[in-house]
Amino acid sequence: MQRLLFLILFSNLIAQNQNTAIDDWFNTIKQYTRNVIVPKTSLNKSNMTFEEKQKTRIPDANMETLKKIETMDKGIILDLARKFNKAMLENPVLFKKNMIDDEIEVEQEIKKGRYDVMSIDIFTTILKDNMKKKGYEKQAEFLDIPLILKVRINSIDTKTYKTKAPVSFSMPKTVIGGSVIDIIKGESTFNKGDELEFYYMDMWKKTENQFELNQEYLVCLAIKITEKRDYELALVPNVNTDGIYLVKDNILLDETKYFGTDTRINWGDFKSRFLNKYVNF
Repeated sequence: MQRLLFLILFSNLIAQNQNTAIDDWFNTIKQYTRNVIVPKTSLNKSNMTFEEKQKTRIPDANMETLKKIETMDKGIILDLARKFNKAMLENPVLFKKNMIDDEIEVEQEIKKGRYDVMSIDIFTTILKDNMKKKGYEKQAEFLDIPLILKVRINSIDTKTYKTKAPVSFSMPKTVIGGSVIDIIKGESTFNKGDELEFYYMDMWKKTENQFELNQEYLVCLAIKITEKRDYELALVPNVNTDGIYLVKDNILLDETKYFGTDTRINWGDFKSRFLNKYVNF
């Protein structure tokens, strides 16, 4: 009997441990993004065409969720942000795929005529906006950046990117190869010494500064899921596209103080401050 009880408890413990941070995030947020209570007047659309219903449904659910988040205590908002952060750091690629799957699921529900659903991606945008209103602007800005790395540049190539129909045109695309020197965010994806490749469109770039071969830089990278469910890495617009952050002799150069520290700061000090302020908040 005791052995049976032990086995039951042990099995329950294993089952509990199988609930990942990603599961926790999606299960928690679906409480806010499914069966959203919207005003009854919003549901009375019997005289509307299907296209008119599609156009008016989204603001209803979003507005009600926005009101709910705006009335939340700051502690609850930060707790949700921490859940997001923990889930994304656990497995950024899987996390991104799940976010895309959620959007597809919501689109399918909308096509069925539901008015009480919204995507978790939209919820995250609303969450970030409210973090900023409560004084956590930079934490919100860095929240959904999955990879922040120190990288040595090994190759720089210029390619031509062609868009698909119905609007087809070409634009320059810069592809950069590098080695991971240190990791601020992304330890579940990369190890020090790993090789990687990332890109940016030249039209994104607002600074005249350029990446140079054999130099080290702080880079913030986004994960782009391809049609084949693989992934690519791209510079995050408005961060690395507005500034190129050289790390010279282990000193980070941040002339605009974009990351909220000094214009010149020891890399180890910067990493410690960044993690404490923007990741482990």
